[in-house]
Amino acid sequence: MTVGSTPTPIRGARHLSAVSLDAAAAFARWLAPRRERLSAVGVRGSYLDEDDVGHLLRLTLPGIDELVGLLEVVRLGRGGRFNEVIVDTAPTGHTLRLLTAPALLTQIAGMLDLLQSRHRAVVTALRGTYAPDAADRLIQELDRDGRMLAELLRDAASTTLAWVTLPEPMALEETADAIATLERDGIRVARLIVNRVARRGAGAWCHARRRFEARALASVARRFEGREILTLPDLGEEPRGMASLRRAATMMTTFQPPAAVPAIDRRVRTVLPDLRPRGRRDGAFSWDSLAGAQWLLFGGKGGVGKTTCAAAASLRLAQTRRVLLLSTDPAHSLGDVFGAHVDDRARAVPGAPPTLHVREIDAARGFASFREQYEEAVDETFSRIMRPAEAGASPFRDLIDLAPPGIDEVIAVAEVASALSDARFGYDIVVTDTAPTGHALRLLQTPAILREWTHALMTILRKYRALVGAGTLASLLI
Repeated sequence: MTVGSTPTPIRGARHLSAVSLDAAAAFARWLAPRRERLSAVGVRGSYLDEDDVGHLLRLTLPGIDELVGLLEVVRLGRGGRFNEVIVDTAPTGHTLRLLTAPALLTQIAGMLDLLQSRHRAVVTALRGTYAPDAADRLIQELDRDGRMLAELLRDAASTTLAWVTLPEPMALEETADAIATLERDGIRVARLIVNRVARRGAGAWCHARRRFEARALASVARRFEGREILTLPDLGEEPRGMASLRRAATMMTTFQPPAAVPAIDRRVRTVLPDLRPRGRRDGAFSWDSLAGAQWLLFGGKGGVGKTTCAAAASLRLAQTRRVLLLSTDPAHSLGDVFGAHVDDRARAVPGAPPTLHVREIDAARGFASFREQYEEAVDETFSRIMRPAEAGASPFRDLIDLAPPGIDEVIAVAEVASALSDARFGYDIVVTDTAPTGHALRLLQTPAILREWTHALMTILRKYRALVGAGTLASLLI
């Protein structure tokens, strides 16, 4: 049945409703009653006028969908209509950022508080005292919501995180990395569900599949100890409809370690295939059709084999072209595919053609470089636009110090542009292993968002050039 952006009762299931969150609509709904107060803070704390601040408020904010998604979950859960909210999150990289999004809200509150401090200083100087107003209450609300969300995600009595994986080495490696990342941030993963475990059946394929899975699952209990581990068998086809879903729920069982399997004669981590052409076959794909391509992106849902396809295509293209294979997925797995060390430096892979370089974008490192380049320029420019107040840190320096969700897409676009435009790199084509669907869509939208922000900032700099001059920021934006 169709599930819309408001809770829809599910036919045939008492007390169950479903909703597909519309992030843009949710953000507009959240912003509407707060727009006037946000605008007032911007006008009070700077020499910007209402048009300038209004333009900035209309811009797309990277990562705002994760943040609004969390606020919507809380709104639905605390509205009194539902006792429990179950969230089907996006795949790994998106989820990691979703669960760290509350920090962004707290940081925005801090920036607004610094802007508002200029207004407080002026009022206090004129009147001798200051009484908090609606703008101050909004800042307190944002800070309170950010802290509330962060605490809620870490409260085991209120929130349970179940991680779903597959009985395959790459999926389990990604799971281990994701759980370690979350738990370093204080978010506990209490339950692991291993989905699509092969059922017993006759035939060579079933036997080989069970052996493959048994080796992958042999260490699950040890690696993920201290958690409830469940398994769901491969149902043969995707369960759709009430009867199929109810049957699937009854088939979930407690994990049992697989029976020991015979050791293989010789362990080979990876064998790169011989992809040299062996004559034209009927129906074979012609790689010549990509002769003029400069950027080849592989996208799709999590677990469908994007990384494998991107790696195989890169090996084939490297027979005749200079190729950079770039991963923008926060849950990197190129190293697992090639069975080799891959990091944020473009490097050759043992056994692959020397014309192929592989790199996994390190968003944190990329943002540190971005911050170092832009922080002083932003501080220098906007300190002149801000109204005078007591000495203290620039609110914009504070905001830029936090890497917002979505920054890896920004860095990825910049890296692709550099690789294609700079002759020193010498690549004929960049192949990109994108993050799963939602991430990839945002990657493709990022250039337009960057252009929109750049134009908005350039318009402000031109308008206030008497105050700020040309400055370093203008040249960096250009």
